[in-house]
This record gives sequence, C-alpha cells and structure tokens, in this order.
Amino acid sequence: MKDLIVSLIVSAICIFIGGEVLPNVEVSGIQTALIAAGGLALANTFIRPILRAISAPIRWITLGLFSFVINAIILMLVAYFVDGFSFTGEFFGFVWALALSFVISVLSTIFGMFVN
Repeated sequence: MKDLIVSLIVSAICIFIGGEVLPNVEVSGIQTALIAAGGLALANTFIRPILRAISAPIRWITLGLFSFVINAIILMLVAYFVDGFSFTGEFFGFVWALALSFVISVLSTIFGMFVN
C-alpha cells in the first residue's frame, strides 16, 4: 500500500512538473495532478494491456518506441475525464501528450532512483 501511494505521488509530481515545463499542457494545480495520476494508474491497469496487445506488431517493428504513442493516447484519455488537466495545440494536443509522456518517463526514472 505504501508503494502505491509513493508511486501516485511521484506520478503526480511528474505530471505537475510536465505541466509547468511544457507550454501547451495545462495542469491547474497539484490536486489536479494527483487526480490525474490516479486516473492514469487506473487507465494503465485496465486499458493499457488491451492497447499493448493490439499494437504488439507495431511496437516490435519500431523497437518499442510506439509505447510512447500508447502512453500519449492514455494521457489524452485521462485529460478528457479530469477537469483542469488538458492539452492544447495541433493534432488536438497529441504532440504535447507525446511530449508529456516523454517527460513523465524521464522524471519518473530519475525520481525512482532516489525513492528506492
């Protein structure tokens, strides 16, 4: 249980920092980032395995880089349901969701080294 809470807090911090760094990613506050992190955890638990199974050949061809696209799709889905968390810009914000996916991956790796 403690690991789950720490993971949610780290994800919320990464989402909040990504919202501050990236210009077209809007996160209204840390509370919104916590809600988005919870939604992201739920989406990663239930929706991500389905998307990974469907996109297995594409991920194999792209050597796993298509996983960032899957992460961006999940982030856009979470942003659709969470008020105060949104993407603006071209392609309905897909480019910024992809950028936030990369930022979250890098930051969670860095934070993971210090938390563990």
